[in-house]
Amino acid sequence: MTVSTYKKQVGSIVKDTDRFSVVTAGEEYRPDLVSQKVYGTPSFWWKILEANNIKDIFDFKAGTNIRIPQ
Repeated sequence: MTVSTYKKQVGSIVKDTDRFSVVTAGEEYRPDLVSQKVYGTPSFWWKILEANNIKDIFDFKAGTNIRIPQ
């Protein structure tokens, strides 16, 4: 078994494959729901927060424009 360490992307660059969306009222404080909708799994919620430089779940509010990395 191999173990790799995750290293945070510093100053992630917007790519042509990235999507953009607006957080809906039903998704407020729930990046896991957006991850489920986009990636098919709730496990990548952290990628969405990291791509948008959101450090606190309570900053994931309805009406916020977000970038969804591929």
